[in-house]
Amino acid sequence: MRDCRALDESLHIESTERNFLVMTRYCAKAVFLDRVSNEGAWGKLSAWWLYFRTLLGVRIYEYYLDFRDVRDRLRRTWVFHTGTLRYFWHWSGCGDGVD
Repeated sequence: MRDCRALDESLHIESTERNFLVMTRYCAKAVFLDRVSNEGAWGKLSAWWLYFRTLLGVRIYEYYLDFRDVRDRLRRTWVFHTGTLRYFWHWSGCGDGVD
């Protein structure tokens, strides 16, 4: 258990979703290696396909999380800038309603 905690701390992962994805990768690799060492040719192909499919799903979800993080950062930046513009617009006298 100490090794897992050290891994989390060394990677500086704050999101529980990302922790889950890292552990999913490790577990998928462990299952793949176990199946490859114990099964015949078709079992190895099946193990590879399952491993590939799992990693593909993890990668797609990571892209979704990255997109969501960028989107949220842009939204926070936009809200900050629009709030700042409203503040300066109000105090500059341009927003007093007199044309």
